[in-house]
Amino acid sequence: MLDFFHLMQSAKGVDFQTFYSCDSNTSNRSWQTWIKPRNVNWVHAFVLGGGGGGGGSIVGAASTSAGSGGGGSGAQASVLFPAWALPDSLYVHVGPGGLGNTGGIGAIGDNSYLNINQIGTSAQYNILTAAGGSAGGVNSGATAGAGGAGGIASSVASFGYLSALCLMAIPLNGAGSISLAGQSGSAGGTTGAAPALTLPTTGLVVTGGTGGGGLGAVSTAGSAGGALTVPATNNFPQQPGGSGGTTTPTGGGNGSNGFQAIAKLLYWYGGTGGGSSGLAASTGSTGGTGGNGGFGSGGGGGGGGFTGQTNSTGGRGGDGIIILVSW
Repeated sequence: MLDFFHLMQSAKGVDFQTFYSCDSNTSNRSWQTWIKPRNVNWVHAFVLGGGGGGGGSIVGAASTSAGSGGGGSGAQASVLFPAWALPDSLYVHVGPGGLGNTGGIGAIGDNSYLNINQIGTSAQYNILTAAGGSAGGVNSGATAGAGGAGGIASSVASFGYLSALCLMAIPLNGAGSISLAGQSGSAGGTTGAAPALTLPTTGLVVTGGTGGGGLGAVSTAGSAGGALTVPATNNFPQQPGGSGGTTTPTGGGNGSNGFQAIAKLLYWYGGTGGGSSGLAASTGSTGGTGGNGGFGSGGGGGGGGFTGQTNSTGGRGGDGIIILVSW
């Protein structure tokens, strides 16, 4: 099998299955089937919700078209089960990422589910849930759009399926927690650059999206979209936001799409925000488009643009992912 996404493949004695979203948007909910391999003793489940879409900025006069917010990342849940405690078949729904919007609020990401059947998502059917991220907000006058908040994955202890399973699950860290909330996206800039977003250090392997740059005063260059920043000594790459337009004027630069930060490491970036338009005395251009998020990550927000131009578009949130490893 070709390793298109640089994810682990099955080694000898290990069954490694990765499930991707089959749905184009959050209004659909299709299910896929996992069959427990023969002669395995342990099953590790990793469940990641879909990222929220970025908001798209509405054009306006100088200093009034704020950048829109980035979408929040999905939440994640990770747990190890004894194989005998699980049924022979499980059903997975991988939540798609929320769509970005043009001149409006983005769409939320969908939840991802690991279930004992495909009838519904109620607690009595559910083993693990990872919530989808919230959508990035849209500017209103000079108010920056708020970044979407990532959802929180449910705890095993709250599930209705075979309550004894709560005691059988083995937490993967010393604190006993198996779930992590998603990271919120960052807000758009009001009349300047959007704030940067720092990579999470909680064990979360996804980021929110960053906001778009805000439209400045007359005869000024545009503002940059929010960047993703890492410590100077960290091996993770920096990811810039879209550049601001010039006073010629030109449109704002598009934000960067999310990607897998380091090959073969499960860590994905959100999309960054688009830059805002540059302004001449009485004319301007459109704001840049927000970047699309990587798996489970938020989409970037659109940059501010000048009256008479096209509203900017937010980036799509990344689809969730579910990985089941048995040995």
